[in-house]
Amino acid sequence: MVRALKHIHSANVMHRDLKPDNIGVLENDGLIQILDFGLARHVDSYMSGYVMARWYRAPEIILRWMRYNEKADIWSLGCIFSEMMTGKPLFPVDCWQKLLDEIINLCGTPSDSFIDKIEGENIKKCIRGFTKVEKKDLTQIHSGFSSQAVDLVEKMLKIDPDERISVDDAIKHPFFGNLRDPENEPTARPFVDNSEGLNLSIADLRREIWREIHSFNPRSLQSIFPEDFYSSDEFEE
Repeated sequence: MVRALKHIHSANVMHRDLKPDNIGVLENDGLIQILDFGLARHVDSYMSGYVMARWYRAPEIILRWMRYNEKADIWSLGCIFSEMMTGKPLFPVDCWQKLLDEIINLCGTPSDSFIDKIEGENIKKCIRGFTKVEKKDLTQIHSGFSSQAVDLVEKMLKIDPDERISVDDAIKHPFFGNLRDPENEPTARPFVDNSEGLNLSIADLRREIWREIHSFNPRSLQSIFPEDFYSSDEFEE
């Protein structure tokens, strides 16, 4: 999962909806696939807070930051990793206030520097109104697992995204040890959305979708349709 996320983030894209339902495992060889990019966005975009399944939603999104970055995916991955170890969700609550309360109870009261980054005085007052709590010892929650595994989860679940581990550092974490193959960690070119500012007709969109599909698997499509099908009258219909 970390390797796949490194590929996504290298394109300057964040997934924004990482959860167990969006992690596929191929039955024949066990390869992981990250699915459903319907909420994916360019990292530099202004973003909505109505993303990510609530149980896996990063604190900065709960607090309605309009500019958050790919570190929000790391938080979700930390929640998934914890769930893989314990067999149960880390924050199984649906109310955002209760979710924030659970996060603070686990990660400890946020620092003043983190609170200062929050936009909106009412939310700042809300956070400062929480009873001061210390960070919980994650080894108690993840008992029976290696200290390296717990350390990686802890670094992924830093409440301040500026302190949270990046995907590049996560993949180098000692927990992965001999599993890691630095020569087989493909990265992607920065994603450029060429459709921005374009006023494409439905027919133009169909052609672009067809070309995109064709670029991935032309051989199987050619067995169904001729190569010039997308420019024909039949395609228009």
